[in-house]
Amino acid sequence: DADKNMALECLELMLKSDSPDAAIDGVLRKIGHYYQADRVYILNITENETVINMVNEWVTAGKYSIRRSVSGKQVKHFPVIARYIKRPSPVFLTIRRNMDNSNDVPDPKQGFWKYSIYPMSSQRGSRQLLCIDNHRVPIDQTALLDEIVPYIRSERMRFLSDPERQLTSGSILSLPDANAYNDVIYNFSSDRYSSMGAMTADIPELSYIGRQRGYEYSLKMLMDISEIFVDIFGFSNSFHIAESEFVIICTNVTYEAFLNRCVRARQLINRKYAGVLRFGYTWSERIFDGSDLVRKAREIMKCSTPAVVGPAQSINDLSASRTSAVNGSMSFTIYMQPKVDMRSGELVGAEALVRIKDKRGNLLSHTKIIEAMDADRTIQNLDYFVFDRTLETISSWKQKGYPKIHVSSNFSRNTLLNTSSLASLLAIISRYPEISDRLPEIEITETAGSFENNTFSDLIRRFAEYGFTFSLDDFGSAYSNLSMLAELPFRSVKLDRSMIRSITDNPISKSMVQDTARLCKKAGIACIAEGVETERQANILIESGCNYAQGFYFGRPMPVEEFEKRYFEKEGGQK
Repeated sequence: DADKNMALECLELMLKSDSPDAAIDGVLRKIGHYYQADRVYILNITENETVINMVNEWVTAGKYSIRRSVSGKQVKHFPVIARYIKRPSPVFLTIRRNMDNSNDVPDPKQGFWKYSIYPMSSQRGSRQLLCIDNHRVPIDQTALLDEIVPYIRSERMRFLSDPERQLTSGSILSLPDANAYNDVIYNFSSDRYSSMGAMTADIPELSYIGRQRGYEYSLKMLMDISEIFVDIFGFSNSFHIAESEFVIICTNVTYEAFLNRCVRARQLINRKYAGVLRFGYTWSERIFDGSDLVRKAREIMKCSTPAVVGPAQSINDLSASRTSAVNGSMSFTIYMQPKVDMRSGELVGAEALVRIKDKRGNLLSHTKIIEAMDADRTIQNLDYFVFDRTLETISSWKQKGYPKIHVSSNFSRNTLLNTSSLASLLAIISRYPEISDRLPEIEITETAGSFENNTFSDLIRRFAEYGFTFSLDDFGSAYSNLSMLAELPFRSVKLDRSMIRSITDNPISKSMVQDTARLCKKAGIACIAEGVETERQANILIESGCNYAQGFYFGRPMPVEEFEKRYFEKEGGQK
């Protein structure tokens, strides 16, 4: 009857708890009081049954926690656990304490130490044990544990499968949790460390995996992943801040060493669980703040997709139907805006800009639509569509015998930071083998450079290996990071229209243009002024060393057909 009443109390507590950790910790507390134990805890035995991780622990008053002294240690250092691994069945030990070696008589003050192990999961490779340490009440019958343990084992799955009770806090692993992360993250800064790398990783479909494969599978997956992180980065540098998210911190390490560790972790995890995780990482050796670096790594991670997802599966939805749109009330097309040499008026390039039309063919305001697509991360569909249309246009110009010019196509950082972006662009450009890979130019805004230069330069150089060139748009809009021009291989830089607008009456703007133009010339980068609207602006720009421009003074964005007639055709034939 006592066991039955205790089982009912445990079930009632679980039903009333608002998180799995509260439920499990509460049940461990009840079991501890019931058996008058020093500690009750749950152990996970990780891959190859060699490492112990403590998941939950209850400790009676006056005793101390042993979680940190146990977690991450080898099984071989704990003979009782090692014995269980060899013979996986319930263990009930009674051991004499402080024996007098002369007469083998137990110390009456200490008596006996009792220790029991009850298996929660016996599946090989993911064993989970309920351990009751130094209980005064004998466990003669296991009816209570037989009844309660299955509920403890499935408690996380119960929360995981409830969409209204998603797990946002509490760690199911032995790693430092969100509270530990919040306690220390503000200590990581350039005031204390010469460099820092931050990596984030999460499993966006953890709930689905748990429902499809079972809780034990998802728990083993999390344990395996945490073990890899601890092995590569160390226990104190690895944080499990939410049910499916990890944060890794590395300090005083070179960028190459940090990157190698990240790549190694990703490779090891994908060997076991291909495509379930998405990653983001960044590094800095300049002025940095730990929480800011983690935020940037998380933004990169959110731009990414798990490796199992094919490269831009939704490209075909927009590019194949050309002017089809996200819904039937709109259609997408591209306009071209010329880039000219202000000294001669000669056309030197163009920018492809998306334009959106309603059913009647009237232009709609595209700004809010693009912002909405950027917010819900469908912007990559639009970026790939514009790029495809740009290549199609360049191809048609070649067939018509028009002069070759560089045409830039805008890409959001959400698109480029996606791990599948390079494969997607290569897939699109492969459909136009007749086009030189140097003619299309990827245009990205300066705000994308809010990431550390190493993260940004790696992306650019990786694309450059396949012939892609980059243009930096809106330079000077967020901050004048001149080091970006010195360190990153841009083909061209476009000065933000805010600088050009005030250049006629603001000596500081003129000085900034002069400095940027001088640096671009030295680095072999084309300097282009954006938003030129008057002749006076053009003259001052030429005097300042900026010879190329794009703006209403030279030509507004126009349909491709109009662009061809104005710049490639003339009466009686081609230009």
